[in-house]
Amino acid sequence: INIILTRPFKISDRISIKDIGMGDVYKIDTMHIYLREVVLEPTGRNLIIPNAYILTNAITNYTKGSQYVWDNVRVAITYESNIEKAKKLVFEACDEVVGTTMRRLAEIWKNKPRMFAKSKIFDKPVIRMNFLERGVEIKVRYLVDAYEWAGIKTKIINKIIEKIDKEEDVEIAYPHMEIIYKNKEGMHLKKYDEDDADN
Repeated sequence: INIILTRPFKISDRISIKDIGMGDVYKIDTMHIYLREVVLEPTGRNLIIPNAYILTNAITNYTKGSQYVWDNVRVAITYESNIEKAKKLVFEACDEVVGTTMRRLAEIWKNKPRMFAKSKIFDKPVIRMNFLERGVEIKVRYLVDAYEWAGIKTKIINKIIEKIDKEEDVEIAYPHMEIIYKNKEGMHLKKYDEDDADN
């Protein structure tokens, strides 16, 4: 009765339950709720959760009010790269995939009451940046249908890779170590050869 009256979720909602996982609700009865398990994409397994557990644990509903949620793709660029160009490439790759959808949603939400009425409306992907040890992290945030997360993320990543591969002055960073030898004046340098390795 509590679940029916408070309606924290309904049939077909995509929810996540603490210590259980994520899934799409397909049945609610007097003793249990039933989810089709989702780990980015449907797994084919069913989750059967006692209603008593629902009442005492946190639930995240990804589709209540709107089925569009914020997601992001992060890419690390080397410090030697053209950072401004890298930002432009990452933005363009994302905008080509979700830009039309974001602009359509922005037009709808401008004149429609929303659950979070004071939240800013974005009509294009948003770029954020951060420093990493291996380079500069460029994060692009975008709105995506909660049921299409994995597919959309894959399309954006593919486009980012395609665009960066065409550029000579933009390089994706990866964990590595660079060793720079500096000779000190007056030091005697011994040549390293295979005999040294044996000794």
